[in-house]
Amino acid sequence: DKMKDAHEKLVKLDKRPAISEGLLCYSKLCCADWNDLDEINKNLKKSLKKNIFSMTPFTSVLISDDPEGQYLASKNFSIHNFKNTKKYKKFNRNKSHKKIKIGYLSSDFFDHATSHLAVGMFEHQNNEIFEYYAFSYGKIDDSKVSRRVRKSFHNFYQVNNLSDNQIAEKIFKLEIDILIDLK
Repeated sequence: DKMKDAHEKLVKLDKRPAISEGLLCYSKLCCADWNDLDEINKNLKKSLKKNIFSMTPFTSVLISDDPEGQYLASKNFSIHNFKNTKKYKKFNRNKSHKKIKIGYLSSDFFDHATSHLAVGMFEHQNNEIFEYYAFSYGKIDDSKVSRRVRKSFHNFYQVNNLSDNQIAEKIFKLEIDILIDLK
């Protein structure tokens, strides 16, 4: 209720963030407060169509099953939050390598549940057909599971000292065909 009260005050301010009404909508849903929700949703849809970042993609899924509204929420969110991302050329099929390159991106290649669950899969990868890469942006440890994970890959990269753009550039230059985020 405190969150909802704060968002109700925020919406009434003259100078408020564009996402204010989306935050109010989300907090009302969390409190099962349906009062004025239809009116708020109408306003949010109008804002989305004007390319205004008025709600998160998550909130859009909660309030509507309309694919257009969900798309616009995602698009506006991305434009607002990822202004400085570098554009990469698309490549349909790489000619410079014969094997399909599969990359795994994770912060959990240490003594973590993700590593414990995935290490057996990594150890049984088909290296005759595929080329596997691991990109670790998490902490480093010398646990047994961490050593097993690193040993499973011919190409294991510790990238936690790189920026997001530098990691993307590395992945692009390595011509990774399929990238799996283990989060």
